[in-house]
Amino acid sequence: MKSFLLLLAASSLPVSALRAADEHKLSGDNTTIKFTGTKKDGKHEGSFKKLDGTLSVDPADMTKSKLEVTIDIASMTTDDAKLTNHLKGPDFFDAKAHPKAKFVSKSIRADKDAKDKYTVTGELTMHGKTHPVTFPATTATADGTTTVSGEVAINRNDWGISYGKGKVDDAVKLNLEVKLKAKAK
Repeated sequence: MKSFLLLLAASSLPVSALRAADEHKLSGDNTTIKFTGTKKDGKHEGSFKKLDGTLSVDPADMTKSKLEVTIDIASMTTDDAKLTNHLKGPDFFDAKAHPKAKFVSKSIRADKDAKDKYTVTGELTMHGKTHPVTFPATTATADGTTTVSGEVAINRNDWGISYGKGKVDDAVKLNLEVKLKAKAK
């Protein structure tokens, strides 16, 4: 559900892979957002297939890098078709009333002790509510492609998604992977 938070991680591309003020378009083609919800007797996994956004990277000063991403809630899919429809309905995401979720970065900090590790902070607006989110992100570059990945757990109740309290766990794990090709110099 909250996988789009992990998109923040994308703003932490390594300086060596990017030029100053590179702007990258994010879409379902280069960005994977997955979520895992758990309950006493199991778990369900899902993802969002449609999203758009931009990642502007300033390798000279990562604190000036920006990320903005919007996710189409109706593009959600899970490992169970009946669950997918339920999650899109009023008990959970209410995709008709709240068709989009949006994340906007506020800061990106490099880890002083670890190469290619960052802390990303921003605001996630979903289900009509906005809350701050902070998570670790890592980057790796191979064969001209930078992969950004991150994982975070958020509390669904913070966004007013409380259906199934006591039966469905409050924490939802989000995973993000972004693959970006370095632009030619």
